[in-house]
Amino acid sequence: MTDAYDDVWAKYFDSKEDLVLPNGDGPHVVLLHGGGYTSLTWCLVTAILKENCTVHAFDLRGHGQTHTSNDDDLSIDTLVQDTLHVLDHVIPPKTDGADQENPQTIIVGHSLGGALGVRVAATGRVPSLEGVMVIDVVEGTAMASLKHMGAILERRPSRFRSYKDAIHWALHSGTVHNPEAVEVSIPSQLKQLEDGSLVWKTDLASSAK
Repeated sequence: MTDAYDDVWAKYFDSKEDLVLPNGDGPHVVLLHGGGYTSLTWCLVTAILKENCTVHAFDLRGHGQTHTSNDDDLSIDTLVQDTLHVLDHVIPPKTDGADQENPQTIIVGHSLGGALGVRVAATGRVPSLEGVMVIDVVEGTAMASLKHMGAILERRPSRFRSYKDAIHWALHSGTVHNPEAVEVSIPSQLKQLEDGSLVWKTDLASSAK
C-alpha cells in the first residue's frame, strides 16, 4: 500500500529504502562542561542525544572523577591537550573511504567548556569536525574566564552540611532549575571532609588568582 508521499518520491527517485540505525550511531557529539561543574551536568541532554548520536562527555582535570599529577593546572593549553588526548581514544581517525565511514563530529561547550571547545577545534586535529556550539561562553583564556566568575563565587556557600542542603541551595539559588539535573550533577561537584561537611571539589577561586 502506498501513500501520497510514496507517489511523490517515485516521481523523482528510482527507489526508496528504509534504513534503521542502532542507538549510538550517528554524529559524534563532544560535551565539554563549565568550570566547577562535571560531565554529569549534561545528563539530561545526553539522555536525548544518545538516541541518535554517539555522545562523549568527560570530567576536565581537577573536576569530578578525573585525577592528574597537577589538578590545579587549568591553563587553556593544558586543557586543550587533555581534550585532544581523550578524543584521540574515543573518535576514530578519518579514513579515505565513503562518507559514512567518517561520522561527523560536533563540539558543544558550556562557559569554560565553550572557550575550550573553540580552541580544540582550532587545532585542526578533530576528525570530520562539522561545528562548534558555545553556551554562555566567556571570552578570553580559561584563567581569564574564571576571573569573571568572582562575584558568583563570593555568593555561593563554601561548604554544606549534607548533599540535601547543597541540592536545596542549587535549586533555590537558581543555579540549576531542573530537579532531576541538580540531584544528579551537584553531588559530583562536591567532596566530603573528615568532619562530614561537603566542599566544592574544584577551588575556582584559587584557580582564578
